[in-house]
Amino acid sequence: MNDYLECPFCKKIFALTKDTFYEACPEFDSNNWKNYKQKNSEDKIEYLHLDTSGLIIQFNKCPACKKVTIDIIGAGSQFPEGFRRRIFPASQAKQYPNYIPSHILKDYTEAYDILELSPKASATLSRRCLQSMIRDRWKVNEKNLYKEIDAISDKVDANTWDAIDALRKIGNIGAHMQKDTSLIIDIEPWEAEKLILLIEVLIKSWYIDMHEREKLFEDIVSIKDSKEKLGFEK
Repeated sequence: MNDYLECPFCKKIFALTKDTFYEACPEFDSNNWKNYKQKNSEDKIEYLHLDTSGLIIQFNKCPACKKVTIDIIGAGSQFPEGFRRRIFPASQAKQYPNYIPSHILKDYTEAYDILELSPKASATLSRRCLQSMIRDRWKVNEKNLYKEIDAISDKVDANTWDAIDALRKIGNIGAHMQKDTSLIIDIEPWEAEKLILLIEVLIKSWYIDMHEREKLFEDIVSIKDSKEKLGFEK
């Protein structure tokens, strides 16, 4: 477990201590809960009945906004290795300004929501999100994403172009049937999450940074206009 966490609500990073971290494990054959404070605690941690159905619940409280994040972790043998779900907040997707097209944010959020359940479907949604962003931001509309990415090769830097073309190819694993139907290519959750992180980078670069830059320019011109009204000579 990491010793720090980024709050999904206020985006502040905080240390996990006895004041911000709490862990509990329900006993399957009992109505009682055995609770533990793990960080900075001298208590010995012993989990009962974790041989098959054990479940660990972690609570993290942000010291800045006071909101709680809740994760569940499968500790018994019936859970797949690395089983972990965030149950509150329901989505890890970031909240973005409403000037970003809603259909883009919808695909982005859904890609995060199904990340663990179906990484392949998540990658496909990231691919669709990328295509929507290219069409909206760069005003290109070709017959397929391959041609649309090729059409913006002179509008983005080489590293960005390589990354978005790689996203297209990875997203194709879920979007298109393989010619060899016996060939099964899986996508791991951490791989699908990398695609979502790229979408976040593009949202910031193509929308947020551009919006903030335009707002700054408008503010500076507005300041100049207000000074001229006071008699400032050009």
